[in-house]
This record gives sequence, C-alpha cells and structure tokens, in this order.
Amino acid sequence: MEKLTFFELAIKVLKEANKPMTIEEIWRYAQAREYDVLVGSKGKTPWQTMSARIYVDMRDNPNSPFVKIDSKPKKFFLKELQNVDTIKEEKEI
Repeated sequence: MEKLTFFELAIKVLKEANKPMTIEEIWRYAQAREYDVLVGSKGKTPWQTMSARIYVDMRDNPNSPFVKIDSKPKKFFLKELQNVDTIKEEKEI
C-alpha cells in the first residue's frame, strides 16, 4: 500500500466524506477505514500532528487546499468541494 502524509490523509478523508469535519472526526474516519496505518505514525496524538500540518499550510500557503469553516468546534473542508449550501448547513447545526 502507498504511504501517505498527514496532509494527504486529510485531503483523502475530506474528499471521501464530502463534508466539513473536525480534526478528530477526520482521524476517526481514517481509523474506521484503516487509512491511519498509511501514515505509519507511532505517536500518541496523530490527530494533533495532522492539525498542525493543516494550520501551517493554511497560514503559509495562499493556495492551500483547505478552508476553515467558522463553526464550533472548528471544522475543515476542501476549497475545491466548498459550496454555499454545504457551509450553510454546517453553520445551522
């Protein structure tokens, strides 16, 4: 199987789920489908590593594929999949 970075894993999960998700939801989704083994992390808090990668990319890369949805808790989505209806539904929840 191919190895993935945390960054690539987050993109894969958000594309499959096709909805905004928290970092913890992204990680649980990945675990449920055994994608977590593709990153080969032995750390105790891999979701925090993923979170750091996403935040740094959003901060430093104007072309980041991620967008942060203004909700509580904070959710992330992919710019390419973003549309007004999806985000509106998430804010109403």
